[in-house]
Amino acid sequence: DDMEPTQLLRIKTLNRKIYGGRIIAVASRHNLREAQDEMRAESSIDPLKTNLNVVLRGEATAAGVAGEAVKLMTQANIKPLRKNAVLGIEAIVSLPPSSGIDESAFFNAAVVWAEGYFELPILSAVIHNDEAASHCHIIMLPLFDGRMLGNKLMGSKPRMLALQADFFDKVGQPHGLARQTPQKRYSHVARAKAAAFGRHHKVGE
Repeated sequence: DDMEPTQLLRIKTLNRKIYGGRIIAVASRHNLREAQDEMRAESSIDPLKTNLNVVLRGEATAAGVAGEAVKLMTQANIKPLRKNAVLGIEAIVSLPPSSGIDESAFFNAAVVWAEGYFELPILSAVIHNDEAASHCHIIMLPLFDGRMLGNKLMGSKPRMLALQADFFDKVGQPHGLARQTPQKRYSHVARAKAAAFGRHHKVGE
């Protein structure tokens, strides 16, 4: 049904190549709205609505989230990681504006799904209600069975398609949402433009 609101799930890695060991803290500063430079006039963030954001899991400060990651890796006796190691996996679950569903229940279900699907420690889960469309950032530590698996957890395109299908079956469909359409492959020029944009907007979503 084309009239049903569509949920959107994106997965990305938080790689220490850009910010070093600070990548979890940097991502969390954005998610917890501690990055004051993002509150500029042209930003998509409405500072008057930031108080409507909700922390579902994890500490209320970026330092606290980053500290939890360090604690878990220390407890697991993780050895120093290579420079381009993946220190986090971030799932971003979005809804269209005025979706008409119980957004709080949907995002809570998304967090429970992520915890069960990936079987990783959830460092932070934050709902953003201060932008045009409500969405939730879920940061997970890629620590499984005493090892940091990083990119191995992302897998191939078939694995990503299976992930999207499972999310829709377990979370999207029960909340009356339509399945997201596969993203088309963009031209080389479009990808180059996107990469250039990303270099200037490394963390913000």
